[in-house]
Amino acid sequence: MEQQQRTIPGVRYKKVKRTRRVPFEWRGQMKMRTEKYEEWVPVPPLNLDRVYLRAVIAIALGLTLVAAVWSTTAIGRLLKDMVPGHEEIGYVGALAFEVPWVGCLLVQWILRDEPDRARPAVIGGWIGLGVVVGAVVIDGFELAMPVVGAVAAFVSILAKGFWWIVLRMVHRPLDEEHAGQLDAVRQGIAVDRVLMRERSAITAHEVYLAQVYGPDAMAGLPGPVAAPELTAGPGWAPDMSGTVSAQVNAPAAPAPGHRPDTSGQGTAPAVPVVPAAPAAPPTQFEKSVPPAPPAAPQPDPVAPQPEPVTPQEPPVEPVAITRPGISEVCRREIAANADVTDAALVAAVLAAGHPKKDTLADTVRRTARRIDHTRRTRKIS
Repeated sequence: MEQQQRTIPGVRYKKVKRTRRVPFEWRGQMKMRTEKYEEWVPVPPLNLDRVYLRAVIAIALGLTLVAAVWSTTAIGRLLKDMVPGHEEIGYVGALAFEVPWVGCLLVQWILRDEPDRARPAVIGGWIGLGVVVGAVVIDGFELAMPVVGAVAAFVSILAKGFWWIVLRMVHRPLDEEHAGQLDAVRQGIAVDRVLMRERSAITAHEVYLAQVYGPDAMAGLPGPVAAPELTAGPGWAPDMSGTVSAQVNAPAAPAPGHRPDTSGQGTAPAVPVVPAAPAAPPTQFEKSVPPAPPAAPQPDPVAPQPEPVTPQEPPVEPVAITRPGISEVCRREIAANADVTDAALVAAVLAAGHPKKDTLADTVRRTARRIDHTRRTRKIS
């Protein structure tokens, strides 16, 4: 028997169907089966602000759709004679008059909490609306109905004005202090977004190198292919005198008690003794040729060679950047003097250790206006 679910007085509930797994016994074994049951779930109170906001946005969207269809029809009728035989192209071209200011409305909604960034969209939206209104009025004059054209132009003006009211309702202006704090947080988020984009690009490049040149490609770019090392067969010895090498017998294993030669002059392999023929008396030409100098002693290839010592560079200590940011310098100078000029701010930024660039003055001016939104109206430069 199910227990009665407790309810809180004053709270609305609704019945919801749910499922759960319950155990049962079948032929001496425990099994699981799915059971349906009903549960009373508390319902949150009705939020009239959310309902009204959705209704207002729905009305604005409906007005925008009506204005777009109305203005596109009027402008398309005005442009249909531009391409004889293809009147529908005029209506397609009329969309170019409606899309810009509607797109600017979307940008205004996205940037409703950033008035500085949304200002170009606001200006572009009003300019696009003016072009549409002018085209509708001209269409009324072409039809010899100027009053109808003027009244028809107000459809787009009503839609744009209603959106202006909605955007002012959802946007709450901030004072200087809170606007500066919000701007600092947004700058940090923007830095993280840029770093994430750069890290993604680097990762994609590393994956490409690993797929093309192998997993060890990042250790260094692949160099020229090294020639295979040639190994000498038995019975061959290199010629140390610079002349043609000779075939000799393979060196025999050292006898017990044999000590390796450590004098630096290699041990010559055993050469079979061949009885030489009696030497002929030297000729007059051979007597005039001086004897060849003895060959320089060669190192023993069997003796261990000392490994070259690679000089180690001292570790480079990281240099910490202690200079303050441009926004921090501007905020400090504006807090000390609200009427400080842009030139004084640039001098303070240079004094803080920032390098001198061509765009430094523009960066300082925009940063100061973000910190103090009244500098533009007070015409401080």
